[in-house]
Amino acid sequence: MPQSSEEVAIGSRASSDLDLSVGDTLAFDERELTVVGVYDADNLWEDSGAYAPLATVQEIARKPGVVTMVYVKVRDGVDPDTVAAGIEDEFAALTTVSSVSEYSEIDQGMEIIDAVNLAISALAVGIGAIGVTNTMIMSVFERTREIGILRAVGWRGSRILRMVVGESLLLCLVAAMFGSLSGVLASRAVILIPAVRSLIEPQYTIDIFVRALVVAVIVALAGAAYPAVRALRLTPMDALRHE
Repeated sequence: MPQSSEEVAIGSRASSDLDLSVGDTLAFDERELTVVGVYDADNLWEDSGAYAPLATVQEIARKPGVVTMVYVKVRDGVDPDTVAAGIEDEFAALTTVSSVSEYSEIDQGMEIIDAVNLAISALAVGIGAIGVTNTMIMSVFERTREIGILRAVGWRGSRILRMVVGESLLLCLVAAMFGSLSGVLASRAVILIPAVRSLIEPQYTIDIFVRALVVAVIVALAGAAYPAVRALRLTPMDALRHE
C-alpha cells in the first residue's frame, strides 16, 4: 500500500485499462502520483479504482478533513449484516452498505439512474402494448370475414378468443426472445469501451430472463384485450357482410 503522499496503488482492471504498471505515473488534475502497487480485489469497483493516502485524496478532492466512506472488513465467521446493524445502532448518522445492491441507498446518482431506468422501462412496456394492440386490431380487421365464417360453422366465442390471445402471446414471446438476445449482444458491445467496462459488469442471471418473459406475457394480454373483445362482438352476419 502507498506510504508517501505521492504514491498510489491501483486495481488490476484500472491497470489494464490505463496501461499502467508499477513505477508509472498516474496524473490527477495537476498532481502526479507514482504507482507503487497493483492489487486484485476480485471486485469490479475496487479493481477499477485506486488507493492513496487519505490526506492526498482529500487534497485532490478539495475536501480537507472530510471522510465520506469507511471500509470495514469483518473476521471469518462474522455476519456482515450483524456488524452493519451494530454500526448503525451505535452511530445513527451513518449508513452502512453490506452489498453492492445497497449502494444506491447512499448515492443519489444511483437513485436517479434507477428512477430513469424505471421510467424508460415503463414507457417501453407501454409503447410495446400499443404496438401489439395495433397489430392485433389490424389482424382482426383484415380477417373479419374469416372470423364470420368460423362463427357460422360453429366456432364458439371462447375459441375465437383463444385464437386472438394465442397469436398475441406468440408474437410477444418471439419478440421477447429476440429482444433478450439483442440486449445481451448490445451490453457485450457496450462494455468493449474501456471507460464503460471500468464502471459496469453485466450479470445475466435467470431471474432477468424470467422477468422479461413475464413482461412479454403481460404485454401480450394487454395488447390482445381490445381486439379480442371486438372479435367476440362480431356476429356471423355482420362479419360476412364486411368488405
